[in-house]
Amino acid sequence: MCLLLLQSSYTVYKSKTNKLMKTKSIELELILKVQSFNDLKSYEALRNKYLNLIKSEASFVSLKFPNIPLELSDVENVLTYHFYKTIINYNPDKGMQFGVFAKQNLRFAIMNHVRKLLSKNQVIMNYKQDYHDEEHSYEDTKERDLAMSQLELISEGLEEMRFLTDR
Repeated sequence: MCLLLLQSSYTVYKSKTNKLMKTKSIELELILKVQSFNDLKSYEALRNKYLNLIKSEASFVSLKFPNIPLELSDVENVLTYHFYKTIINYNPDKGMQFGVFAKQNLRFAIMNHVRKLLSKNQVIMNYKQDYHDEEHSYEDTKERDLAMSQLELISEGLEEMRFLTDR
């Protein structure tokens, strides 16, 4: 009885492992088609598979940094572009799974993009200020301080990501 249970659980494990390996080999085949031939159908298949990752990263950025001058759809478009670049730059010989590689690269790319949007000069340009009044209102100062603190958070996040990828 015990032997039968072990044998059936091993069979289930083996079938799950085979499906996972088959899925990874199909994914790798799609990646190689995009890298070699710029195959649009392969790219669309990969994008559809990782669409939840793209949307979750876009939501993360939109919620964490509400002062960026981009809507959610714009952030998703930026991430879709960087997803394509991620596929092109992926090297399976380095031993990293594509999903992990994509998540790290997308997070790094969007944080870098947001950092550029929230740079010192851009922050001043993004907020409406009454230029007829010589003193700025409390709200303008508060928004600028919030944007600057978000810029510091992004810079810290980028430094942590660089540290992790340099290992």
